[in-house]
Amino acid sequence: TVEVNLRNHKEEAVTVNVLEHFYGAWDVTKESRSSTREDAGTLLYELDVAGDGSSTVEFTIERNR
Repeated sequence: TVEVNLRNHKEEAVTVNVLEHFYGAWDVTKESRSSTREDAGTLLYELDVAGDGSSTVEFTIERNR
């Protein structure tokens, strides 16, 4: 399980792409936000972070053997 916390110290809102790379066969078994599987080894979360705010995503990956 991975948790990514982002904090925006600017006054304006931003969108941040969180890319996670994995090898081998894997599946997302739990996630707090929707993701996009970019390719066989890359998972993408697009997080909108308000001005002077924060955003969090948490997900669990299961590796298939």
